[in-house]
Amino acid sequence: MAAEQQLPRRKHAPVRIGYGTGGLAYGFIRVNKLTSNGVAWGYANIGNGALASYDIVNDKWKQFGLGCAEAGNNNGLGVARECNSGGGPAAGWYGRVVDGSLIGDEPFTGDERGDVQRFSVGSLLRDINDNNIVVGNHDISCLDLPSPLCFEKLKPAKWLPDGDGQWGDAIQMQQLGSADKSAAMRISNSDPPFAIGFSQGDDGQQHGVLWNVTTGQIQADFGARSVTNAINSSGTMVVGSRITFGFPPPRTDFIWWTDDNWQTFKELDADDVLAIAEGGEHISDITRLTGINDSGQVSAQALLRGEFGQFLDPAITKWRPEVALDATCQASDPGEWAPDNGCGIPIILDTIPLLNTVLQGDVNNDGNINNLDITAFIAALAAADEAAFLLKFPNGSYTAADIDLTNGPTNLDITPFITLLAAPASHPSAVPEPTSVVVLLLTLMAMRRRLRSRI
Repeated sequence: MAAEQQLPRRKHAPVRIGYGTGGLAYGFIRVNKLTSNGVAWGYANIGNGALASYDIVNDKWKQFGLGCAEAGNNNGLGVARECNSGGGPAAGWYGRVVDGSLIGDEPFTGDERGDVQRFSVGSLLRDINDNNIVVGNHDISCLDLPSPLCFEKLKPAKWLPDGDGQWGDAIQMQQLGSADKSAAMRISNSDPPFAIGFSQGDDGQQHGVLWNVTTGQIQADFGARSVTNAINSSGTMVVGSRITFGFPPPRTDFIWWTDDNWQTFKELDADDVLAIAEGGEHISDITRLTGINDSGQVSAQALLRGEFGQFLDPAITKWRPEVALDATCQASDPGEWAPDNGCGIPIILDTIPLLNTVLQGDVNNDGNINNLDITAFIAALAAADEAAFLLKFPNGSYTAADIDLTNGPTNLDITPFITLLAAPASHPSAVPEPTSVVVLLLTLMAMRRRLRSRI
């Protein structure tokens, strides 16, 4: 884990990542998204606030006019939304796609907008992926009074590219319940793309959910009182949290992940990741999971334990003690710390040691290696691919049949599989009956000949 008080300084201001009111020229108030090409998108303290992007590698800012800021993609396109009459040429709430190439260099006045397309009033754009698919919510009703009065119905929506620099009308996506309280907040670059957000169910509770954007259907429901914070580019991992009943209500942070396009998914408690992280013994609590990449590395905010008292060990952190120990998350900009403006320090967690927990040989996926895996293993060798295997063993693990960890189950996995079955010292629950081993040997020898002739 590592924590630094701020990113390298520019000539006139540090680039600050987090929440808060900085007051320095072109500093971020809030970063919503960091793209894989090293550009941060978010809300900057330019004028009264504006969508801004910062190219970390080349030290270049872009700002896109005043208003409510959201996110951007690797193509230099971003999405913003007007949230009051003072932010644009017309009153009302509406979304817009912007292009960084249309914006000149600083200093910025707030007048440059870089608009590619302005969307209808009532469209709130939240994110755009590298295929230029936009997600958000729509159908907001506005009254054109001296000051626009808008009522958010929050219906989840997608907008698909329709020609060069154009997008079609909003296409509504599925909601959990009848209440119009749903929004898609972030979208992956995968095929199909997946979007995360929230939807209120008929139970009256907010659920963190994931959509298959292509079909518009909810693919995964992370449960009542859950929140999704970020999705990785490949669309295979999501971070968020869930609150359970209690006083005060306890919150658990999770990494949710899939290997079958969210037909099924598993969840990993962030505290389990923290327990094996180097330096994790110095962390008392994770206050928020903020992002995740395709390598399974998770960014988070966390609190240090107070064992060092007022003077924290410099080898652990360079943050001031009052920042590292303050759990009050009203706004999170530790670089401009003030009382009740904390949320801990930034840390990085690596999930890979816990995600790579496939028990090789446990092909029926019951947690043990024994004679019950024989039929499933034979089916995995005979199957054309994983989908064909899962038709016969819906709860099985095709990956577990790849014993030698090469390129899927092949005849080369037969001998190591038999070795696993016959190794009680390594797998106490893996002792097959002697007759089962004989039958397995005969069956697999025949299958080996058939597979060899097919290869």
